[in-house]
This record gives sequence, structure tokens and C-alpha cells, in this order.
Amino acid sequence: MLWKLFILDVKLKGGLLMSVCLYVNNSGVGVFDNSTEEEFLSPLSSLDVDFSIDNRTWLDTAAKISKIVLQIVLIPWGLYEFSKYLIQRIIMLPLYPAQSRILNYFNKLSLTIEFDAREKKMDEFEKEIDKGLAKGESATTVERLKKKLNVTRGMLSEQRRRSELPEIRKDSAKSLIEKGYIVRHVSLGKNGVRYSGMMVRHESTIDNGNWVLQAGGNCERMENFIESYARRYQMLGMSTLMINGPSVGCSEGHATPESMGDAQEVGLSFLEEKLKAKKIVLAGRSLGGAAIAQAILQHNFKSDVSYLAVRQMTFDRVSHICGEFVQKDSPNLGAFVAALAKWSGTEIDSVEASKKLQKLGIHEVIIQSSHRAVPEGELPKKEDFQTDKVIVDKASLGYALINEGITRDKTFICLPDADHNSEDVILAPAREILSLLNDTAAVVL
Repeated sequence: MLWKLFILDVKLKGGLLMSVCLYVNNSGVGVFDNSTEEEFLSPLSSLDVDFSIDNRTWLDTAAKISKIVLQIVLIPWGLYEFSKYLIQRIIMLPLYPAQSRILNYFNKLSLTIEFDAREKKMDEFEKEIDKGLAKGESATTVERLKKKLNVTRGMLSEQRRRSELPEIRKDSAKSLIEKGYIVRHVSLGKNGVRYSGMMVRHESTIDNGNWVLQAGGNCERMENFIESYARRYQMLGMSTLMINGPSVGCSEGHATPESMGDAQEVGLSFLEEKLKAKKIVLAGRSLGGAAIAQAILQHNFKSDVSYLAVRQMTFDRVSHICGEFVQKDSPNLGAFVAALAKWSGTEIDSVEASKKLQKLGIHEVIIQSSHRAVPEGELPKKEDFQTDKVIVDKASLGYALINEGITRDKTFICLPDADHNSEDVILAPAREILSLLNDTAAVVL
């Protein structure tokens, strides 16, 4: 029943000093060793921080406190800001269900009720078996039925165990380790908030400095998908880092555009500063593409690292995709909801991130569903894009970039009739990734 878990389917400001703190676990275990079983099962708060960034100053703290005090004194302003916050939380609920503590609580509760109901049925069946023995049923038949019942109980117990997040993390890591991978559960911090990550290296890629930072979609926790991504990227000679967004899995905080970007941006800094990566692919699927966009807008890229950005089935702007979702049922409400998303501070602008990449000369690959396969070297037309059954064509990032003429240093990969969750998107940019690995010159910034 694990499928049910998915249904609820820097840039630094001038004058500020950014402090980077590096930590190694007290046990002496470094970031290049497998985590222990206990570490995979432990909550994030019990792990030592592997890497942390804190660019807050006392002026930032003072400004926040002053703003709160003024909002309390000036009640209308306070109500205005509270309204913005409330609308933001409402929009984030369907946009990013994996971060919702409410949805996660009720989802876990429904699983518990289901498991309890199945156990109750087995108890009732066992009583019926005992009644059969009392009525003269042969002991051999009763023993055979009880053995089958015990096997079923064992399977149910295993399903219950594997529905718990720490167990999923442990099992996915165990599966990878058995295949020759090195897996660590890492704790990454930014501005006092911890984010849970998993880094996966293979014996064949352990020293090559090539990394993919992969951000999952709105219902994708890294624990459930890390193996699928890591095994494919290993085929291309890349190691993989995935980080759960704010309030997803073990990660702390609550989801805002800034904190979603923080989770991925600290992962990027971790690769640059701690692991000394030389070739980095920034990949994001669906909402993960927006989180990567926010990280791109917040990050100061390094001159001695080569980068490639890959956007997998993602949208152009949060306001646009929200408006399109509503417009399907209520055409007159689309524009209003889009404006509401901007006003409430929920906007993430993937197009703006693409503009920044273009300005920096960092190549970007955009993968979208299409009506046809676009020949190599030819730019797609706006009408080539189609809905992937989640993101409508006109709200896709590819459509927006073609429409706005943002095509320099871009590769558009059009997958005919591809679904939103197609796994083909992982290896679709294989040629571009291999080109990055074979290019010895870093991007000059």
C-alpha cells in the first residue's frame, strides 16, 4: 500500500558577509562513507550537521522584529500581512502537498486504519479456524490454515513497517549499497533550518567530481525515488544528491518560495564547498524545476565549476500554472487566482531563472511533452508543445521561453505524447550531460 503515500500527489546582497560552516560527524565518519542503519532511521535533529550556511546578520533580525512589532501596533497592517500569509498557505497546499503536515497526518492515519482493519479480519479468521477445530475439522487442515494465516500476518507486518519513512529511507539505502553504491543521509542547514538529503556515489564515480543535484516533484520524497535517479545518473558517470524540501520527510521549516530555493541552494553550495565538485547538473522535475529555479536566482555561481541546468516537465511561473488549473473549471477566476498567487508571495518565476542562466552562459535543457519529435538543431514552435496531463501547454516552461524569445544556450527536448511522470526525462538529456563531462573548460562567469 506504499502507493497511497504519494496520492496526496545566493545571490548575496551587497555588503553582507556569508559565513559557511563545515562539520564532520563526531564519530569521525566523513561524507564519503555509508551512513549506519541507525543514522538512516534517526530523526534529522539527532544527526550532526554536515554543512551549513548562515547569511543572516543582526540587522536582518532587528528588521524582522521591528516589522512584527509594527504589525501588532498597527492592527490593519497586521491583518493585511496575516491575510497574505493565510492565502499563501492555502495555495501551497495543492501546489506542494508533500510539505503539508495536515495531509501527511491524515494520510498516515488512513494507512493505520487500513492496517488495523486487515489485522482485525485476520483475528476473526483465526477464530473461525479454531471453531472449525472444535467442530471436528482435522488438525492437519487447521495447522495448514494457521500457517497460511501466519505468513499473511508477516506480510502485513512488513507492509506496515515499510510504510514508515525512516524504514523507507533505510531500505532504499540498503538496496543501493548492495549494488555497490555509497549512500549517506546528510543534514544540510541554511539560516538555522535543517534540510534532509541523501547523497549516492558509486564505486565507478567516487572520485570524478561529477554530481547531479536532483529536485523531485510536488509529491516526490527523495526516499522513494533516490534509487531510480541514482542508478540512471550513474550510467552517465554522475553521483547524485537529493534534498527533501521544507517540511518534507525529515526536513524542517515550512514551504515558501524562498525556503524551497534554500533547500536546493544549500545542496548546491554543499557540492561546491564541501565536496569540491567540478561538474554539476542542476535538475528539477515539475515543481522541483521551480525549486531549482529559485535556487538559481539565489545563488552565486563559481567560475571554476562547470554547470548544466535540466528542467524536466516544469512550468513557467507559479501564478500562471495556478491560474490555468482554476480556469479549466472556472474561466473567470483564472486571472484572479494568478494575481492572488503573486500578491501572497507564492510566485516562483522559472523564466527569470532561465534568463539568468542565459546571461551567465550556463547551458540549459528544457524537457516537455510535445505533439511531434522536433528535429535536432531546430527550435520547437509554440504549437509543438502539448499538455503532459498535468501541466498545460501554454503554462509549460518550454512554451514560455519560445514565446518570449529566450533561446540562447538552450536545448529543447520534445518528447512526443510523454506523460508528466515519464521516467524518460531522466536520461533524455544524456548527450548534453556527457558533453558537460567531456568539456574540460569551466563556464567563465
